[in-house]
Amino acid sequence: MERRASEKQVKAILAVETNFAIGVIWEQRPYLLRIKRLCDQTGTLLVIPEVALVEAKSSLMKRIDKQFEAIQQFRFWLNDIARAAGMKEHVLRIKQALSDMEEELQRRKQLILEAVNIFAQS
Repeated sequence: MERRASEKQVKAILAVETNFAIGVIWEQRPYLLRIKRLCDQTGTLLVIPEVALVEAKSSLMKRIDKQFEAIQQFRFWLNDIARAAGMKEHVLRIKQALSDMEEELQRRKQLILEAVNIFAQS
């Protein structure tokens, strides 16, 4: 088999599973990111079984969906709280923060899809 000049010489293979992918993609755990960098630096091929990658993606998407649902439930209760005297301004600030959180969750959802694709390609 011929190798392209741009391909790195693989010296070792490190097989990882679902929790590694979740730890890197969602939690960005420093020690897992370090392992990933070390693999890149040493020519170690980092592999994840397809089933584990699908499981990680599914788990993360469910987590985000639950967080969106929790935010919507919280908004519902905030509407009731806003009826109390002097609470409307507080509620408006909280709702703005919730909107910021929803925006960040949307961004992270996109990042998850991109990261899963990167894992799948490698």
